[in-house]
Amino acid sequence: MSEIRLVVALALTVLLGVTAPGRADTLADAAKTGEVTVPLAEVRRMDERIRELEAQREKEKAPPLPAAVQRFELDGRLLEDGVDLTAHVAIEVLARDSWVRVPLLRRSPLTELAALPEVTGGAFAVIGDQLAFVTRNPGSYEFDLSLVQRASRAANERRAELELPEAGLARARIAYDAGLFQLAAGDARGGPEGTVIFPQASHLKLAWQVRGTAAAEARKPVAKPEIDPYVALAHASSISTLEGRVVTRVRYDLRFAGQKSVAFEIPVGVTVERVYRNGSTIPFQLDGRRLAVDVVPVRAGDEAGTLELVLARAMGQFHLSGNLEWKLPSVSWPVHELYLDLYLPTVFAYQWRGGSLSPVETGPKDEFSYRIPQPGQRLSFHQVLLTTSAPDVDLDYAVALDGQYFRN
Repeated sequence: MSEIRLVVALALTVLLGVTAPGRADTLADAAKTGEVTVPLAEVRRMDERIRELEAQREKEKAPPLPAAVQRFELDGRLLEDGVDLTAHVAIEVLARDSWVRVPLLRRSPLTELAALPEVTGGAFAVIGDQLAFVTRNPGSYEFDLSLVQRASRAANERRAELELPEAGLARARIAYDAGLFQLAAGDARGGPEGTVIFPQASHLKLAWQVRGTAAAEARKPVAKPEIDPYVALAHASSISTLEGRVVTRVRYDLRFAGQKSVAFEIPVGVTVERVYRNGSTIPFQLDGRRLAVDVVPVRAGDEAGTLELVLARAMGQFHLSGNLEWKLPSVSWPVHELYLDLYLPTVFAYQWRGGSLSPVETGPKDEFSYRIPQPGQRLSFHQVLLTTSAPDVDLDYAVALDGQYFRN
């Protein structure tokens, strides 16, 4: 045993009053000579006592549990073959300097994860049949998980079950189309716009019926508020070549119920080359400059769909300098937010001149059904709360001379 540990052990023994009788003279002599003789059994006993105190001190500093799920709240919508869910999760990690694994949900063969977020300081892992959040950094974490829980089927009956983590607050808010489904809600509260269901013993159980055609016609109409259709997000990407050809793709993320029609006013000089509805091409026909398209949700009972237009125009060749104008179609539905990304030849310098769209650093990630290369310099623009106006942007351009060298 080292001299330092022996001195500490002796000092602790004195402080705790466990020094054997008759040792006072020995300690007095040790103070004069700087040396002391202690039996090995005494040293071992003192070492064990030190270890006990250190373990007790560490135990007092440790949290009662490494982590806790504060909230696990689900927003879902019934579909014909399952339920589309978004889980809003809040976790508090208490342990320090150690890896913590927080179980989130048990993945059965009927559970399909649609999207996982990126969380700073943590990661997701599938361990066995469980999805878990893993981190070694204490603190608060909040994120959303997107998943689809497929249902077991028996004639018109549908059942879905999801095992959730132990959470301070756990509940689900389920919406559905009362014209298509009938929810067996039990003790749940609410209606088709949002029925609140509380898990029992960490299990969320849902049961519903798919209404048959005859039953749907015979039943009394279900009174519910009409959902005003709108475009949650529009994202346009426009690629220009030096020869002056411009190809523009515009994707509209739609929110509506049932079957609806949306109309577009196509700018002069622009042709419509393709139309995609929910990712698939469909035939179309223009009435002058007006394009009307019937839209349906991606899945029965859902309230979301997509529409994509592929447009083309001849802008004319670039000169040494000049002005460029873009004008996108106007939409008969309100548009909450719109982004436009321009991909332009890199030999020019560009300056925003005006228009309803204003510059931003970057737009959303490209998610177009019609894929083409996007060469050139990228400029991004943004606008919110459009009604029936056609969004536009104006640019000035000139040959970029910075860093260029010429010889006579």
